[in-house]
Amino acid sequence: MTSTAQAIRSRFDEICQSELLRLRRKMAALPASAQADIAAISFAIAEAISSAIGAGLDREQSDEGLAEIVGRLFAVPAGMEAVSSCGRSSHERDADRAAGRSRIATAG
Repeated sequence: MTSTAQAIRSRFDEICQSELLRLRRKMAALPASAQADIAAISFAIAEAISSAIGAGLDREQSDEGLAEIVGRLFAVPAGMEAVSSCGRSSHERDADRAAGRSRIATAG
């Protein structure tokens, strides 16, 4: 996976996390398990979209212009590493998803 593809995945996770935090009050009436399910589904969708973009970037590794365009489109800062701003590595996010947990469900 190229560094741009990793950065795109991290950016999508960051956006997803931000949107779920923004919706926390609206979801407050839901049971914690439902909130965790919503978070898991949201992250799965974000991952599917970012994986498709990443796969395209990986196929076109020689086209730096494409990577630059995609980076600009999704506001990926230059030099962004594959760790989101909430400080979780991709392995930690994957573990959270696999366990059906979410930082959103426990926030509050």
